Amino acid sequence: MMTICAHRGASGYAPENTLEAFELAVQQGAHGVELDVQLTRDKEIIVVHDERIDRVSDGIGAVTDLTLAEIKRHVFNRTHPQYEGARAPTLREVFLAGHLHGAKDFLVYRDERVDYEAFSRASVTLANALVAYARYLGKTFWPLNLATPYPHPGHWPLGLVLLGLVLLAGVTGLVLWQRRRHPFGVTGWFWFLGMLVPVIGLVQVGEQSLADRYTYLPMVGVLIVVIWGVYEAGRRKAGRWRGLKPMLVCLAALVLLGCVLRTRDQCRCWRGSERLYRHALAVSRNNFIAAYNLGGWLDGEGRTDEALTYYRKAVEMQPRYPDPLNNIGCILAGRKQFAEAIPYFEAALRSRPDYVLAHENLAAACRELGRFREAIPHLEVVVKARPEDTGVLNSLANALAGVGRFAEAVPYYEASLRVRPEQVAAHYGLANALVKLGRADEAVAHYRQALQAKPDFAQAQHDLGIALARQGRIEEAVLAMREAARLEAGNATYQINLGRLLAARQEWSEAIACYERAVQLAPGNADAQFHLGKALAAQGRTEAAISHLREALRLRPDHAPARQALQALGAPPPP
Repeated sequence: MMTICAHRGASGYAPENTLEAFELAVQQGAHGVELDVQLTRDKEIIVVHDERIDRVSDGIGAVTDLTLAEIKRHVFNRTHPQYEGARAPTLREVFLAGHLHGAKDFLVYRDERVDYEAFSRASVTLANALVAYARYLGKTFWPLNLATPYPHPGHWPLGLVLLGLVLLAGVTGLVLWQRRRHPFGVTGWFWFLGMLVPVIGLVQVGEQSLADRYTYLPMVGVLIVVIWGVYEAGRRKAGRWRGLKPMLVCLAALVLLGCVLRTRDQCRCWRGSERLYRHALAVSRNNFIAAYNLGGWLDGEGRTDEALTYYRKAVEMQPRYPDPLNNIGCILAGRKQFAEAIPYFEAALRSRPDYVLAHENLAAACRELGRFREAIPHLEVVVKARPEDTGVLNSLANALAGVGRFAEAVPYYEASLRVRPEQVAAHYGLANALVKLGRADEAVAHYRQALQAKPDFAQAQHDLGIALARQGRIEEAVLAMREAARLEAGNATYQINLGRLLAARQEWSEAIACYERAVQLAPGNADAQFHLGKALAAQGRTEAAISHLREALRLRPDHAPARQALQALGAPPPP
């Protein structure tokens, strides 16, 4: 009895290596199914043939670089789009599928000596080259629906590929057969074929399958065949040529007139980027590059609502296209919609994991939402790509400091300052990190460098005062804190901390004046009320002191120092 084994399931009718294909194979009478397995990054056995998921799914990337969860996000229906829910199953899911119990499952162990990915790329490249030759030839004689660019569809229908092969083989055979009678045919045809070799897609550059500009020199070969052919036909039939000459002249004039009219029409399309890309969308199908380019132009003009429309059209046409995904995220982030922007940056990175700009944008959105831990790995990728970019170095250092990883932040601040030593923000961030690490002397030096570049930096003056106070350098601390309070006279915190430093020197009158200014600026600040009460008590102004201490407790009932100060004065807490 013959055993029928379905290759990757019923792969001619359903997406290969999916439960849908295996189920259909059993329904069609297969005795078993053949399938392929790969290991994911997290060591799960998944049923996928290629080493990458690009050909069969709406995702991109090597199986070994993706986790099972990441692969499961993608729909594996590129060969059969009607199967909208097709996913790549694990080997366990195949074995546990109830509808497959009637089949004997065969596992195919792949020969690691065969580069399946390279073979797949080569077949796609060859198919595109055959179709492109035919399309270039067709556009030479019938230059309608010209567009820029012509996007690569990924896979051409077999019928078109065979048609291109038959056309090339037929014309090549004809010119070789007639090479003695019409040697210009060999010259012109092989000129056309040869001049297109560097641009026919044997080495794929960009997303386009062909481009009109590539035909300028190859077209000379086609014209050699046409012009010499017409001349040869007239020379061989000289008698008839005299009678046909007026007709041929009229025909040539009509051809030239047609070329002039088409040139005029095309020139209109090139009068502006918007018109050019809209024309490309009108005359071509699924031109995701034109949709993206139009979105980019509109974005640059500030027409972001329209830009979003075309970016989304580009994504609908090509879900794996990372650039419009990234730009949608940028527009949303520019509108402060950071939570909505993040999924687009993540989608761009699933399509192109090494997309540095998307890593940078995702990190920025995470930082805006206070999600520093999520931002850090993306910033690390950007720093590896741009190790001397001070903005990125500072961002990574700030993110690390934001999650308390001060020792790791310091080298990035230092690297940034080696590139640009005059950066105020980097000196200030480094000083703060050094304070947290207990390296006060170094911190003070960087605070001073920040202030040397920007003397009116009030926050740096304040933090310098705190750092000096912790070192016991009270006189210098008071000077720094006075300057901070002078620069921002409306800052209650600066007034409180200046008062505390003055109180430490027993300068009660001036300290009380600082606390009173703080209370005036921020009446609801419990600390200002507490410190003012303490200073008044030290001056023997008990009644006023009790009033402010009670106010501190009213504002913050859990303010233990205020409660203790009231008890020391023998006053009951507020009811």
